[in-house]
Amino acid sequence: MGLSAAAAVAFDCTQNFSYRRSYLYKPGNNHAAIEVDIYKPLQKKQEVYLGMDIGSTSTKAVLINNATKCIGLYTQTAGQPVTAVQALLRPIDNISQKHSL
Repeated sequence: MGLSAAAAVAFDCTQNFSYRRSYLYKPGNNHAAIEVDIYKPLQKKQEVYLGMDIGSTSTKAVLINNATKCIGLYTQTAGQPVTAVQALLRPIDNISQKHSL
């Protein structure tokens, strides 16, 4: 079984970067906590790409720039894929606001 594109990029990031900061983000609305892994901090005002892998049991996202600096996110889908995607967007917005990205 092959890796999805987002999982492959996330795997590549974990192999190439020794820096890693992880924390749990609580999105509210009774959704499970989101695991946020920052492999390399993104710089202000740069173009990034969002990749998502929405599965029946888990939903993952990765933010990358053209130099493969990334932030990975993971949460449980719990049979509600739209809610899981919405929950993953909350910490991305939070990171963006905190760091003026």
